[in-house]
Amino acid sequence: MASTATAMASDPPMGPTPFDLEAYIGRYPAGSESRLQRLLFIARKTQDHSELTKQAYVLAERHMRENLNVRCYKDVFGDNTNKGEIVYDAAWVQETELNSQTSMETLEARLSAAQAHLQKEAIRTAYLAIGEFARQRGDLQQALRAVMRSRDYCTNRSQTAHVCLLIIELAMDTKNYPQVHDYVAKAEHSTIPGDTTFPLKLRVASGAANLAQGKFKEAAGQLTSIPNQESISGDTVVSPEDIAQYGTLCGLASLGRNELQRLLDTQASGFLDLVPPLRDALQRYCRADYPGCLRILQELYPSLQLDMILAPHLDKLSETIMHKCCIEYLKPYRKVNLAQMATIFSIPVERLIEMLATLIGSGRIPNARIDCLSQTLERLSEDAILHRRQHDTKKRILAMEQSILNDAHAMMVRVACMENEGTRKSHFVDYMDSDDDDGDEPMELVAAGNPEDVY
Repeated sequence: MASTATAMASDPPMGPTPFDLEAYIGRYPAGSESRLQRLLFIARKTQDHSELTKQAYVLAERHMRENLNVRCYKDVFGDNTNKGEIVYDAAWVQETELNSQTSMETLEARLSAAQAHLQKEAIRTAYLAIGEFARQRGDLQQALRAVMRSRDYCTNRSQTAHVCLLIIELAMDTKNYPQVHDYVAKAEHSTIPGDTTFPLKLRVASGAANLAQGKFKEAAGQLTSIPNQESISGDTVVSPEDIAQYGTLCGLASLGRNELQRLLDTQASGFLDLVPPLRDALQRYCRADYPGCLRILQELYPSLQLDMILAPHLDKLSETIMHKCCIEYLKPYRKVNLAQMATIFSIPVERLIEMLATLIGSGRIPNARIDCLSQTLERLSEDAILHRRQHDTKKRILAMEQSILNDAHAMMVRVACMENEGTRKSHFVDYMDSDDDDGDEPMELVAAGNPEDVY
């Protein structure tokens, strides 16, 4: 499995590939947890690329200071290791923790006062304030608990929808994807007056969660149905570019040609314009230029590896797209020279034969066989397939006929034996041991070769 993915994307070095980190991270809101997590993911993923790693750690440290995220600052920089040449600031940590404790006590006091006066709106607002403060500090579990408690004090559907959206974002940040699906289902029955993008945000969150769980077909169906990039501007989980990227890759892996062509037509001025290379790859696939499509994806592979949600499933996506391209490439032909095909797809012929053998064995390339001596793949003609089916049907009929004859023969033998009491051993022994001569002639045992001889 991994070998096929490696064939498609041979993991070229990241150094020559330009990657504008500031432009990339600028897609996400300044104070969002997703922005920080993506910076730290890039920093850890590019340990061998000092300049990019240093830049990612610098931006992450700036984000932590601006949002007073002491917890994450201590986890990342508190081990006194050289991370982007950033020196651990113990004095800032101590001062910020004291200020944060004072602020939390003030928020908890407001919550207690609201609970004492039984003011539902004040209680809801207090819980949301505590959740937002805990989220900025990096305590995502406390933030999630506070926001979930605030849902009990919502008084209308608009408030419930807003709280569900916050819970979905926190569940994505904590990678609790089943919870994302649960609250998407709950929020679908709520609305925010004047916000026509609310259902689209739910669809995007569900699609991103499906991708994170490796459900490519479900993710493709949800992410490719977003009409335009303005619909989710300001989303803290994914950016418009992410939607185009995730939807295109999942679509190439799971959707049919007609669906992909329809995606090209409907998104002519939509998300696909945000990622021109993937749009070109999709166009090449629809024009049956499969090597060109794979070549573009191979060039994008290093930058795609830096995406926090996409990276764990990138090899599987690459393998699936590679298999799909090979299957589509073989459809018009009855016989293919595998050496030439390997040259076209830029992979070793041995690896291509291994991959095609797997696809044939799984039934994805039916009625085909590989000649390893001549290195060719041959599909059976329609006449040969029909002849094979007729031959198999005839074999099954003959086997059924023989089984029926055997059953009938056995039944006739048993009936003959029962009429002559040959199946009861005790009667047979009594008959042999009997000294009474009543004039009866002893029973003549008949050979069972032909049951009709019994009569």
